[in-house]
Amino acid sequence: MKISEQIRKMKPGNYLRELSIVIIGVAITLFASDRISSYNEQRDMHQQLDLVYEELSSNLVQLDEVVDYYNNLAVQRKHMLAKYRDPYPGVNDSIMKYDSYTSSTFPYTYKKSAYEMFINSGAMKQLTDRKQLMDITQSYSGLENLKDKIESYMQSKKEVMHELYKIRTEDAIKYELTDPQFYIIYNFHMLNSGLEETTSDLKKEIERVISERP
Repeated sequence: MKISEQIRKMKPGNYLRELSIVIIGVAITLFASDRISSYNEQRDMHQQLDLVYEELSSNLVQLDEVVDYYNNLAVQRKHMLAKYRDPYPGVNDSIMKYDSYTSSTFPYTYKKSAYEMFINSGAMKQLTDRKQLMDITQSYSGLENLKDKIESYMQSKKEVMHELYKIRTEDAIKYELTDPQFYIIYNFHMLNSGLEETTSDLKKEIERVISERP
């Protein structure tokens, strides 16, 4: 017997009952599918969040080196200023103690692949805690801002150090920061405010974000 004939012979009550069973079955299937899909999305989101926080922790470790670098430059700058404001015995030695920081560059990069995957995959939309999302976003924004500032500072530093190419070779070989003929390099480091506050503040902020993770 054809299905169409079965439907014609079926009593209205039976037909409606059969139809409702089919509808309920489809609804249950769709509901279960939606719940499974939602569960999988939440699981993926939390897995990606784990990677983001691991990446932030890794960037935090690297920040320790950056903070140390600029804190040492800040200490040297204090000695430089003291040489002219309130000199003390051995001030030149104190300045030269940190010469390796003034005569070298310190390139800076940070990791952001986990964060970019979190943003581009759409997992970000699954995070309902908007404060948490804002904290993460601002942390990476701060890292990018720091990277730009360090690049700018290092470029200026390179330009100042290039002044060594303009003097006599025998003088350049005898380079010593406290020698008056290198006043351009000396003044750059004495008058440049540096990035010690920026790096320290960012480190504290990222530490807070990691510690307050829900």
